[in-house]
Amino acid sequence: MSKYDQYNGIARELEILIKSNKNVFSLIDEANKMSRQFDFLKMIEPLQEEMDRIISFKKIMSQSILDSPISKIAREANLAISDLLKSLQYVILKEEMPNIKNLWEREIPSITSFNKSIEGTFLSMQSELARISEISLFAEKTLAQIDFDKIGSLLGPLPEIKDMLADSLYSFSESYSSLFKSFSKPIFSYPPVFITMPPKEYYFGTRILEVITLPQEHIEEEEILYQKLSKEAVDEIEFYLSLIDPSLIKLWRGAKEASTSTNPDAGRHFAVSLRELLMHVIHILAPDDPIKQWSISPQFYDEKGLPTRKARLLYICKEIKHEPFDNFLLKDIDAALACMDVFQKGTHSIDPSFAGTQIDLLISRVATVIIFLIRTYKETGKPN
Repeated sequence: MSKYDQYNGIARELEILIKSNKNVFSLIDEANKMSRQFDFLKMIEPLQEEMDRIISFKKIMSQSILDSPISKIAREANLAISDLLKSLQYVILKEEMPNIKNLWEREIPSITSFNKSIEGTFLSMQSELARISEISLFAEKTLAQIDFDKIGSLLGPLPEIKDMLADSLYSFSESYSSLFKSFSKPIFSYPPVFITMPPKEYYFGTRILEVITLPQEHIEEEEILYQKLSKEAVDEIEFYLSLIDPSLIKLWRGAKEASTSTNPDAGRHFAVSLRELLMHVIHILAPDDPIKQWSISPQFYDEKGLPTRKARLLYICKEIKHEPFDNFLLKDIDAALACMDVFQKGTHSIDPSFAGTQIDLLISRVATVIIFLIRTYKETGKPN
């Protein structure tokens, strides 16, 4: 039995799980609002009980679910995220406040002052980690809904699509799980981009594969989350592009305009435009000359002596020195480019009833990965 088999029932059980655990997210929000009016330690008691229940959700899964290889990988990531949430200790946070102020204050708008409200900071960070856990659970659910025997089938009868997409998704999932299992220090010791962006990348990466295979129905909570994440990405992309080269905004807008064209070949032009934009971003963040100063290792150059894509991506995160993050970034870009490539090749046969959804998801997927790249460079890198 292949690594892509044994999917029956996974999505249904995960949907039940997510619905049953929705209380934790509302509980955190409520505690955040009420923390100034009640005893703080009493407020977090029910929260901790809910987190313990989520962390132990593995126990309620059926054996067929637990035996699915790729689902195991996604679940390992979710369990690691839950462990991170549980490890967020109030006492340690209080001790480390001066060290994390600059890292996390900009990430969580609800924190108005790190130094004046330790309790508010703790609850805000719990809320952020709960949101990450929610995104990752929905990614696992989406993964479970993908029929790997038909993966990419809505983009046309292209024999090479299934294996390429399946392999890229499997590698992407492994890197995602390895990243979250690699965190050993307290969660707030890492740059926020390490923690908050990968779940968004993974969620959009799984959902776009679902929508080019066979779109599924989604529960209300997931649709709300999807709309919110998509809006965030589209609203923020031009700001981040302006940080590295304002002229890229024109390319972005041009790609979006191509997506609404009535030209029969518009879908292909749209995919090509997005791919071109992504490659422009990578080359701006990792130019030839600085890469040559960074490393002369032959493994980073092609037969023409130009830096490879792998070299450019490793250069972008050269200051991080955390191999699981480097690997996740590489696999994330590989998965995104694989989707764009098959979209470009197969758009001539898109079913019109799904075309709009596919285009919207590709826009969100590319916007998010570009933001991820720019944030990684800006928040973890040093000037050349």
